[in-house]
Amino acid sequence: MSGSGPRFQTLSADEVTTLFADAAHGVYPAADWSVWVAPPCGPAAAVVAFTGCFLVTAPVDLPWWQRVLADPEVDPLHPRVLLSLAEHLGTTVGENDAVLVAPPALGMSIAPRVRLLPFDDGHPRVTRSRRFRDDVQAWTTAEGDGLLVLGRGLAGR
Repeated sequence: MSGSGPRFQTLSADEVTTLFADAAHGVYPAADWSVWVAPPCGPAAAVVAFTGCFLVTAPVDLPWWQRVLADPEVDPLHPRVLLSLAEHLGTTVGENDAVLVAPPALGMSIAPRVRLLPFDDGHPRVTRSRRFRDDVQAWTTAEGDGLLVLGRGLAGR
């Protein structure tokens, strides 16, 4: 973080959706070490790092973040901060995850086709996904050697 501490901004859930849509089209936020604070934008709280800035979506107000991030040596992904957030929310720190966004690709893929079959046998990865995402669907390969689980999480993505 910068020596003077982070600059805070508040965003609405709609602005978070726009932020991700822009990123999917190659328009990234400024790397100015800002911390954007937004209400929950999906079934789980989240701390997202872009290059040089952060987005936090959780049922936590701006003064809480300002207090927790007063130490210039920490940022929203610092373990101490994540543990404080989890304690404040009465939960535990979850996994590090990736949010991958991109516009639809045009043209044909050169990858070989994979035949997928609908899958819902209570697999632990599917069950866990349903705790943190909406509209979860799962497929397995025809050979049974792969599992694809998709759902909508942060900002409906």
